[in-house]
Amino acid sequence: MTGAKHPAMRMRHGAAMTALGITLTYLAVGLTWIAFSDQALLALVDDLELLSRLQTWKGWAYVLVTAGLLFLLIHPSLAARDRQAREARRVERILEHSPVLAIEWQASPGWPVTYVSSNAERWGLEREALLAGTSDYASLIHHEDLPVIVEDVQHHIEQGPDEYTQIYRLVLPRRGVVWVEDRTWLSRDVHGQVTRIHGVLLDITERRHLEEERERQMERLERAERDAGLGIWEYDPDNGFWWSEQLFRLLGHAPDSPEPDVPTLLQRDLDTATADGPRLATALRDMAAGTPPERQCLQVRRHPSRGPETWLRFSIQRPLRGGADGWSVRGTALDVTELRQAELELRALNADLERRVQQRTAELQAANQELESFSYAVSHDLKAPLRGIEGYSRLLEADHGERLNDEGREFLTRIREGVTQMNELIGDLLAYSHMERRPLEQRRIRVRELVEEILRNLETEYPAAATATIDVPEELEIETDPDGLGLILRNLLENAFKFSAGRERPQVRIRGQRRTGNVRLEVEDNGIGFSEAFQERIFEIFQRLNRAEDYGGTGVGLALVRRAARRLDARIETQSRPDEGATFRVELPQ
Repeated sequence: MTGAKHPAMRMRHGAAMTALGITLTYLAVGLTWIAFSDQALLALVDDLELLSRLQTWKGWAYVLVTAGLLFLLIHPSLAARDRQAREARRVERILEHSPVLAIEWQASPGWPVTYVSSNAERWGLEREALLAGTSDYASLIHHEDLPVIVEDVQHHIEQGPDEYTQIYRLVLPRRGVVWVEDRTWLSRDVHGQVTRIHGVLLDITERRHLEEERERQMERLERAERDAGLGIWEYDPDNGFWWSEQLFRLLGHAPDSPEPDVPTLLQRDLDTATADGPRLATALRDMAAGTPPERQCLQVRRHPSRGPETWLRFSIQRPLRGGADGWSVRGTALDVTELRQAELELRALNADLERRVQQRTAELQAANQELESFSYAVSHDLKAPLRGIEGYSRLLEADHGERLNDEGREFLTRIREGVTQMNELIGDLLAYSHMERRPLEQRRIRVRELVEEILRNLETEYPAAATATIDVPEELEIETDPDGLGLILRNLLENAFKFSAGRERPQVRIRGQRRTGNVRLEVEDNGIGFSEAFQERIFEIFQRLNRAEDYGGTGVGLALVRRAARRLDARIETQSRPDEGATFRVELPQ
């Protein structure tokens, strides 16, 4: 509380003293002049007429001198008043076009408004109503803010300080809710009692909305950081670290803790002996020594003393250059504990999988060895009796053929045919079992040349191969396993010739074309065809749709085709109707 005189009171006191001084000076000069001038004239002049004229001149001289003295005494005060009036008008004009509102209250019950700047209308306030007291300023303050404002003003009146700032809401008739910043100061009398309350109001509604939006954005950012387990940090040599709240949490600190320096961070918060810890420690020490770090991403474990095991991935961004060779760097710290645990589990799973693969590989190798033994037995042990049957049947025919009748010789022919069919079946079974073990050879081949070679080899058994139509472009090439593709085409062509042989004019056509992403080959015939219900069945091993007496074969050919197509990542499909021929399509990827 201050006991000094208020400036306005000092100004009013000074004006009274100045007026009193002028009055006393005028009386003193006038009385002195009258007293001494009259005595001087009476002593010097005896002529009454001359004395009368001199007294008249003396009176005029007194009037002129006192008028001049009054002018000299009054003019500075009047000039100062005019300057103050002009200054007041200038301030009023400035306030009228200013975004601030000047207002003054009397420090008495109800705080009556004693002054409002002329721009009150722009705020939506009725100036005359406020000055007349018919409108109460306190009623304009938001009901939630009014108790706090009243308590705050009373505190400053009783305890000071006399200058303070308040932020609150006004509810204006034409503008609604407006946020204001009220910069207030108090005037006190000689006894320290508040006589006037002065305020300058600034409309901060837009700023307040921006601050609220910024706070909402910060809350969203903090929520996103918490949800993502991501902390943000910045560092510059002058100010050290700045951490986001989430980074405090990640390192086991309260969000209101002070940011640590580099040595404390390395000794207390991070286990720099793990993973990329040494590299991160080097980068942080270089930063503390004033060396900008390189951009990098490092993984390190939080110090065990900070809580449960936590792994963090620190990213260091490229330094930002400032003035006078200054720099700053920023980065993130991401909680990758779950990812680290998943990686460890994946490594253990991969190790177990590798062990199981090795075990299965060994088992597969053993199975392949057994299959090789079986194939050897099939090719040698089973074929040996067949060769004996074939040999003894020929000896029987050569040595005792004349003793056999026609039926006996027919039996010998059937025996040899059975031996031949059995040899073919054993050969096909061996080819089928060897299919998966045969290594693939990727080579670029010309499709038309392969088709022509297969047809030439089939001409001996199937004369119609010489007249087959080849609709394959000369330039059509494909990169695949030539043996696998040859097996597919050979078996499809054998089927086409076999099942169209009974036609009056057998027709077999081979087409080839390049399509988007693949090469399509088609083998079409005009043979006996088959029902679409058997499209899948015909590719099963030993599945036949016709009697062996009518059409030879072992029932393995199309099964070999499907297995070879799978190994080449090819897709095979059929289209046929009974007695209308059949079309087999093979699409090989390119």
